[in-house]
Amino acid sequence: MLTIVSIACNNHRNGHFAGRFDAVTYGHDMEIRHEDERGMSIGYAGSGRLRISRRIFRYQREQEWSGNWCWNAFWMRPTEARQLLRYLKASGRWHCEAGPSRLFHWFNGTAHREMSPQIESRYPNDVVNEHLPEEF
Repeated sequence: MLTIVSIACNNHRNGHFAGRFDAVTYGHDMEIRHEDERGMSIGYAGSGRLRISRRIFRYQREQEWSGNWCWNAFWMRPTEARQLLRYLKASGRWHCEAGPSRLFHWFNGTAHREMSPQIESRYPNDVVNEHLPEEF
């Protein structure tokens, strides 16, 4: 199973690749934003490889203009997607704006209460359980 990571890396005026990004959607419901509009650098580093700032991340497939012309979607192995998520978090310049509460609090470094067993059993396939970073 692959994890989708959508990146707002295209110019909002014309849809052309911009070489920078300031927003990421991890899975289908975790939204991450950079602290300023300038964002972080991004480029292609050969077949199936993205250069984000100084790191290389591998992807299995890509879809240009995913959702609208500002976004490109990349399907990554879960371990690679988690590495990207950790890399953004470690920079200290990104924050989670929306997402499952456990991931939201992990990414933003805020305290949280554990999910009740009733909620967890009602939603066993929730993104919280499938894509929880290993260190969380």
